[in-house]
Amino acid sequence: MLASMLWMMAAPVEIEMLQTAGLLLLVLSIVWTLSGARATRVFVFPVLYIGFAIPAWFPLTPLLQELTADVVFWAIRVMEIPALHIENMIVLPSGKLSIEEACAI
Repeated sequence: MLASMLWMMAAPVEIEMLQTAGLLLLVLSIVWTLSGARATRVFVFPVLYIGFAIPAWFPLTPLLQELTADVVFWAIRVMEIPALHIENMIVLPSGKLSIEEACAI
């Protein structure tokens, strides 16, 4: 019920992140109602994973860009490749890698 209220309150004012979160919680609550807790535990990851395909996470783009750049820089350092991390750019001896918005989402 809380998920449907969240979705219904976010829909008229067009807050996409809340609509998406409410819809995903609503789908999980429907699965729980129809199939029980055991089936819901199986479907939690796939339903939440589908949520990342919905383009409603734009306010999180800067955070996701920074996180992606940090992970890529860490992976490069694990491979013992010399690199320099400057904001959303990773400078290598052979060139530059830039983490753009499309890569972060």
